[in-house]
Amino acid sequence: PLNSLWGFKYGGTWKNAEAYAGQWGGSFYNLTSYIAGLDMKKYTKLTVEADAYDANHKKLTDTNQGYIGFKLSNRQGDWWGFSDAYVNRKATLSTGGYDGGELYLVVQNMQAAVAYIEVTSITLETGSLTNVNDGSSLKLAFGDIFGKVGNCLSGFQVNNGDAMSFLKSQYNSVTMGNETKPDHLLGGAPNLSNSNPQGYVDTATFTNKYRDSMYPQINLSSLGQYIENAYNNGLKMRFHVFVWHKQTPKWFFKKNFDENQGWVTPEVMNGRLEYYIRNVMTYVYTYQKDGVYMGREVIDNWDMVNEYMHNDDDDHKSYWDEVYYPAYKFEKDNFVFLIVDGAKEVIPGSVGYYRADALKWVDKELTKNAKKNVIIFQHFPVEYPEGVESRLKTHKTYRVDEYRELLDKHHNLLAIISGHFHVNSENMKNGVYHISSPSLLTLPQAYKIIDIVTTKEFSPIIYTQLREFEVKE
Repeated sequence: PLNSLWGFKYGGTWKNAEAYAGQWGGSFYNLTSYIAGLDMKKYTKLTVEADAYDANHKKLTDTNQGYIGFKLSNRQGDWWGFSDAYVNRKATLSTGGYDGGELYLVVQNMQAAVAYIEVTSITLETGSLTNVNDGSSLKLAFGDIFGKVGNCLSGFQVNNGDAMSFLKSQYNSVTMGNETKPDHLLGGAPNLSNSNPQGYVDTATFTNKYRDSMYPQINLSSLGQYIENAYNNGLKMRFHVFVWHKQTPKWFFKKNFDENQGWVTPEVMNGRLEYYIRNVMTYVYTYQKDGVYMGREVIDNWDMVNEYMHNDDDDHKSYWDEVYYPAYKFEKDNFVFLIVDGAKEVIPGSVGYYRADALKWVDKELTKNAKKNVIIFQHFPVEYPEGVESRLKTHKTYRVDEYRELLDKHHNLLAIISGHFHVNSENMKNGVYHISSPSLLTLPQAYKIIDIVTTKEFSPIIYTQLREFEVKE
């Protein structure tokens, strides 16, 4: 029987009735009888060592019959189990969260036709799960709670033996620091091809039409070495990230892939995104070596979008916002209407502001249309509605004085229509109507009709009508 600190129990030989000679098949072996009658709450770690044999009773090794891996699970059919990481010939399970029930040895084999498994030892250990010095690790301490316990490495660290040795001793997952971000895979300057590069996905199969005549070449080969290194060290990898407002080259958003030209349309950008994402994922899922599809084994999480709500980069719009949420204006009957984007990033609560590039655009449009009447639509007001003084601490417009100084330079602004406070209010300052519109979501529910009346040789006059209504259930 097993003693209270260390225990060894030798098992018999099991025939693998489900032996599989193909890409990563496997079987489950019930170990419950080995721990029957033991109080597993006394132990922190359980380790199983075993050997694998083919149908001719020849011991299999990684070098002569493909790859074999062991790990433990407390649910049959669950390939992830308590501990995701496994080492050839040995499987370790943190028992911190084990509360009884069936316990299985999971045997995974790639190409190796495993016919028999012989358990050579089962070891139970006591000690603190969080004390790394006693043989425990972060992946054992928290693996039963989170499954994946990871860290990040840069490219040169992945190829550094000491760094990888430490990482795999504590973690079972790795995320590349920058090497899977767009800047690295697309490059600082475009490497363009006149035709779809060999091996790339046929653009005719895309959901979003590819509208460019040139094809940027993606630095796909760099991914292979990271995938292979993770695989050889028994690690999973999180791919981070396809879409981010940072570390994505500006040329990727510009016409003809030239950062000195204008922004492309959302339709063009959708095609470019599909081109980029599908080719990277296809490369990963088809990457193989020695008959093993390593990419499929290693990358188990894909970060598609990071910080989606972020719309400010050092007081400027992100490249994504420039494409998908461009500064917008339209003209009608000699009136120019500007739609100005506000920002909330980094500002707590409901406080908002206008980026430097947005104010620069407003200044440019007011100057360009000096002989026309201009009306601005925006969310955050420049002049506050009456009766909202008590809410300014949480709802004010940050850096509003910069905006006011800009407006004072021009004399063609007729009105600014805003929301934010959800109140009905109108006031005039320096000849500009400041109109606050109510909300459809607050009671009483109301909306505003705004009429602009023009009379020859007179300045335009604005009239507003408040219309209340009731939403019936």
